[in-house]
Amino acid sequence: MLFEIIAFILAVLLVAAVFKFIYEFSLKKLILNAIAGLVSLFILNLFGIGIPINVLTVFIIAITGMVGLVLILLFHFLGIAF
Repeated sequence: MLFEIIAFILAVLLVAAVFKFIYEFSLKKLILNAIAGLVSLFILNLFGIGIPINVLTVFIIAITGMVGLVLILLFHFLGIAF
């Protein structure tokens, strides 16, 4: 019985989170975030960070924006990728 109650509460929280995401979804925010990430990547490369600008990095940053840029920087500095 306890498991069903916890599952129900988690399901309600998941549905509420999805509705909140859909309500706050804005294409303008996504486009601005992607542009900011791509411009930041270009500026960082001007200062000699050394992350290659190729199809993969542009795709990741265009989809995820600044979060993708931070992840690419993290992977680059840790020596995992890029």
